[in-house]
Amino acid sequence: MYRTVKIPFQTSKKDIDRLFECNRISAQIWNDCLVIAK
Repeated sequence: MYRTVKIPFQTSKKDIDRLFECNRISAQIWNDCLVIAK
């Protein structure tokens, strides 16, 4: 089980884009791990 805590924050558009890119990369790694584990 994963727990998520949403925390409001402000940052630049550039940093938001970097965070979303990191999220996409981590999601791809997670999906690859699931495929390997099968």
